[in-house]
Amino acid sequence: MFKKILVLMLMSIFSLAVFAGVVLAETETIQVGDINEDGLPADWAGADQNAIRDAFIAEYDRQVASGFDMGLVYDAIQEWNQVVARQMFTGGDQSGSPWGWAQTGFIMLSAPAARAFTLKDAYLNAWSYNNHFDSVGFPVSNSFQYKDSGYQVFSKSTIKITGDEIEVLEHFPGRGDATYPETGDWNTEKAATLAAFRAEYDRLQKEGYNPGYPHDSVKLWDGTQVMAQTFVGGDNTADPFGWDLKLCYIIKGSPAQPAVVVKGDMLVAWMNASVGNAFTVAGVPLEPERTISGNLYQQFANGYIKLPGGQATDAVFVAGTIGEVEEPNPTTADPGMALALALAAIALVGTVPALRRAR
Repeated sequence: MFKKILVLMLMSIFSLAVFAGVVLAETETIQVGDINEDGLPADWAGADQNAIRDAFIAEYDRQVASGFDMGLVYDAIQEWNQVVARQMFTGGDQSGSPWGWAQTGFIMLSAPAARAFTLKDAYLNAWSYNNHFDSVGFPVSNSFQYKDSGYQVFSKSTIKITGDEIEVLEHFPGRGDATYPETGDWNTEKAATLAAFRAEYDRLQKEGYNPGYPHDSVKLWDGTQVMAQTFVGGDNTADPFGWDLKLCYIIKGSPAQPAVVVKGDMLVAWMNASVGNAFTVAGVPLEPERTISGNLYQQFANGYIKLPGGQATDAVFVAGTIGEVEEPNPTTADPGMALALALAAIALVGTVPALRRAR
């Protein structure tokens, strides 16, 4: 009887070991970007899974490039509360412990075509303790430092951490507060207007530019009918008013016009007296800035601003459209190209008579 019990115990232990081995083997095969196809948010049906996978891998690579060890992949990409798709990581440099889950971090994606962001460390703890998706929302930026505080922007608020002090700020990209107009076209188009501000913020993040944290809500620029929202920190370099605030603006001139950012040297030039009063001369921005032949351009309602070499010091305002700017002739723009073309022409001139003589 004892032998029989011993045999059964050994068989049970062996079975558990085999099961554990299978589980470990399966866990070890999970990679960054692997998708639980049956577990994505319900409204993502038919989404491009390659794009989803690439978004997670790109964010993982960004974290690694910054020197942060994400640790081990805990599971495949799957939905969370039908709000985001997420992938969980444990160990490494993770210090988050939401709900007591030690050394935990997440990469989250809010839409199939969006950029993924990482929620980790003290920001993950603050998010979990402050009613997570319901009150704070999902991340729309990674965490970043500005002056003495750290920030992470979410879809419904912003978390600010200064030392051991944690604050959940009310502002977020595209927020309309009590100051938002209660009548007129802006009110009629409120939902679309606020969505446009959020979309421009998201575009910048996806293109690799961090606009910073929202300093206020979407509101009328003083003395105008222009809507604007101010963002501080992040990748901003302009301090146009000397307030010791690196900032940018997302601006929308009317309900029919797009929400467009003005930032960096272009913001300085737009504000600068050498260019003129921002709204009465250049007007509101209509398109994002772009580089043409090493010069920075941005289209505004009344014309465009050109920054030679991308510097605000030599800014020029032109009453026209960027579409009228001619691409430079390669023979004048690039001395090396001009020399190559000249040598080719000389060679061609020299060979034509020889070919004719051969006939």
